Amino acid sequence: MPRLSAIVIAALAIAIVFITIAFLENQTTLNNRIELLEERLATAKGPQASEIFPSDQKVIWYGQNFQSNRNFDTLEHLSSKGVWIDYRELPVNNLLDARVVVLSSVFFLHQFSNDEIAQLHGFVNSGGVLIIAVDTDFAFCEPPSTCGIDPVSRSFGFAFGSDVSDIVVPSASSRNHAIWKNPNTVASTDSLNDAYVAEILDADNVVVLGQLQRLGKPAIVLNNDPDFNSGKVIGLGLNTFLGHDGDYAMLENIVRYSLTE
Repeated sequence: MPRLSAIVIAALAIAIVFITIAFLENQTTLNNRIELLEERLATAKGPQASEIFPSDQKVIWYGQNFQSNRNFDTLEHLSSKGVWIDYRELPVNNLLDARVVVLSSVFFLHQFSNDEIAQLHGFVNSGGVLIIAVDTDFAFCEPPSTCGIDPVSRSFGFAFGSDVSDIVVPSASSRNHAIWKNPNTVASTDSLNDAYVAEILDADNVVVLGQLQRLGKPAIVLNNDPDFNSGKVIGLGLNTFLGHDGDYAMLENIVRYSLTE
């Protein structure tokens, strides 16, 4: 009997060893499958925020930050993506520590001083990106030259006109521009009631990135003057920029382009 017990114990020990090996192999396989699943889920979600928006470059934001449906705060959305937002009250001041400055529908209430305009030019000439997003301002300015933003935009080579309601689509030469492609593919966007770009004063440097589908007029413009030392100025309607009802695709594209290009 003692000899039989020893054999049984040895057999049990061997069985335990095989069971342990099988368990470890299965655990390794399970871990590998979990890692593969996590990789596939990450790919399905697209690039992580840190890969899309650099978090070490500041965006200074003046003015409106809610979409037309005020449940959707664009600053909260961008912050959740890792964008460094510094929300400020006018007047414009101390811009040179930022990569992007946004002037978002603050214009007919504020007359920009010569010093503020000079600061904006100094910012752009130092390689910064200025985004001018106009809402229904020009419905309240008569003549349009009395709108506070008018001398600012004109100093950068374009001027806004009356409000329109139309669809904004890429211009023929800009279908592959980053604001329509990266990180989101945007085929068109509804401008609702926004000012459009009525005049292009600097035809050598201002290009049309988007136009009104029905009216054929410029809706999104970019001044990429070489004298800006890699700086840029983007002009467009507020609703085109902020988006509608939680659709942030164009906003994300323009902000990423401004931070990285």
